[in-house]
Amino acid sequence: MDEFESIYKLIEPLGAEELTAIAAMSAADIIKHLTGTLTLHEAENLVVNYILSAAMCDGEFGESEFELGKPLLETLTHKTLTFDDAVKLTKELNSGDKETLENMAELMRALFDNYPEAFRGFVILGFAVCGSDKQIIEKEKNWIRSFFKR
Repeated sequence: MDEFESIYKLIEPLGAEELTAIAAMSAADIIKHLTGTLTLHEAENLVVNYILSAAMCDGEFGESEFELGKPLLETLTHKTLTFDDAVKLTKELNSGDKETLENMAELMRALFDNYPEAFRGFVILGFAVCGSDKQIIEKEKNWIRSFFKR
């Protein structure tokens, strides 16, 4: 079993509280590693866009994904957010847009060369967000895995 699948097996059975805590820890760890290359603001924006894109990767941005990500999104954006605010933010950042996702994936792959520890954090964060609706479907697994293909 590869690292990707072993992370999936650990995340899959967790509940909302554990997923929220894991998402926050993973985001903090990612940002810590990336601020060696990116500014704090750039690292926070990358993580926000990744969270919102992960929440939308199954074709819809649901309130369960928002509720799981809300504390973390508010910390990273330095704003209090409603669900409607988060929907607007996805539009502002073009989260889920094919070109935006390709650019984000390219940046993430380049960063992994310098900070391989961030790989695990992004996988965990992606699974935590996608698992917020109590299931991680194959489409979501494939979406997360697509960021890490070279």
